[in-house]
Amino acid sequence: AADIKLIWDLNRWTQLVRMAQAAWLDGDREAAGTVASWLEDWHEHNPPYRGWNWTSALETGIRLIQFCWLDALLVGLIDACRWQALRDNLVPAHASYTWRHRSFGSSANNHWLGELTALIVTSARWPDAVRHLPPLARLHEMLDVEVERQFHPDGGNREHAFHYHLFSFEFLMHAVSALACAGESVSASTREQIKRAASFLAIMQSPDGRWDYGDSDDAVLVPFGLSIPVSTHGWAEWVRTGKDAAGYGAWLGASPYQVPTGNLQIFSDSGYAVMEDKGVRVRFDASPLGFLSIAAHGHVDALHASFWFHGQPLIIDPGTGAYYGDPGLRSDLASAARHNGPVCADRERASRAGPFLWKTHHPVPRLRSLGDRAVEAELREDERTFIRSISMADDRMWIVVDRIHVSGEVPVSVCWTAAPGVQVEKVDGRSVMLTTEQGRCRMSFGGGWGEVNLEPDLRVSPSFRVVSAATGVRLSALVRGSANLETRLEFDV
Repeated sequence: AADIKLIWDLNRWTQLVRMAQAAWLDGDREAAGTVASWLEDWHEHNPPYRGWNWTSALETGIRLIQFCWLDALLVGLIDACRWQALRDNLVPAHASYTWRHRSFGSSANNHWLGELTALIVTSARWPDAVRHLPPLARLHEMLDVEVERQFHPDGGNREHAFHYHLFSFEFLMHAVSALACAGESVSASTREQIKRAASFLAIMQSPDGRWDYGDSDDAVLVPFGLSIPVSTHGWAEWVRTGKDAAGYGAWLGASPYQVPTGNLQIFSDSGYAVMEDKGVRVRFDASPLGFLSIAAHGHVDALHASFWFHGQPLIIDPGTGAYYGDPGLRSDLASAARHNGPVCADRERASRAGPFLWKTHHPVPRLRSLGDRAVEAELREDERTFIRSISMADDRMWIVVDRIHVSGEVPVSVCWTAAPGVQVEKVDGRSVMLTTEQGRCRMSFGGGWGEVNLEPDLRVSPSFRVVSAATGVRLSALVRGSANLETRLEFDV
């Protein structure tokens, strides 16, 4: 039940960069000296290539990026000879390990992107210290390949885990900045892809910064925001508003990105849609399981829909929990049964074989617009077809229709999970009332649904390593051949 990430996260030097930022802003030599003392202590207790902090090239790469910022922030505040000794002790060993043990094959997801960014940053800042690395121009070529490989054309990251979209976007920003400082012009295609990734980040972020989809941990690269470790919401606000949101503008300047607006935004390559009107926001998932064969950070969330009401979560994605410690909870939260897309009780949509390994994938759904007020997604599994449409019927009413076609007779279920704090009460046998501080929503279920039952003790995870209790509404039906199963959400607007 050990969790190596607890050790790794503490050794990413995030807090040291935060202290160095304060030292730079205030000209505080004492704070700068404290950073140097801690780094010297770290080096003494973590000699190169020994111990838990030398078992992941991504971790050594992240420390390289952090040390680049430390180097820039503390110049002139620390004795030059002392700081040069730290550079000599830390940079070559970290760079060598990151390149030698770089990710490859099915593990080359955000890990390789982060490692590559670290090598680019290091080569750009200390070219004489890392002569054993490939030339910067070659690293630049590798970056262009990975950007195209790891992002869909519409800007969404192929891991289909929202925090890892941000993580990868952060890496790209550091890599592009380092290349520019070294006189390397970034290709037009890479620059445009980063712009699309920025728009995706801003549009897909939930209003309250929680309840992401897929694996979403709380990893932070360089701490630009006011809050550590929660950063996703601040990044999205900075991208969207172009202003100094949550502290980001102080370090990054004004956002150069322009985010499309409108009631309906569709990312057809990635498989997501966002709909918003009269205080109701819906995020609809019609995505693949994840990136490459292991889909390390994906969840079985195809056809899932999350709802927010006046910025507060109402119907939520169950979340991640944590990667280690409780394998049962991790598998449960990632499963199809815990998301509210329709599932058949007699068959798994995808099966997990470890904390970061899926041995089977579900087919890729197809997402399409049905005008400016409705979307539809279709998932075909052998002889079974699931088609879910979500439409804005009027200012108050949203309609979800699940059209299901099967061979023979198949039990089908859906679990709508309310956010913690939402009061869920049965109104009658065909409807429930969801009550929040922002208002109420009545969910009514068509006659095709056989049973409507409350599940009051579900575990959900609003953010990484946080587990809360919530209430679910479990619907079940016995489908023979075909069925149209309708759910209506009527909001008190």
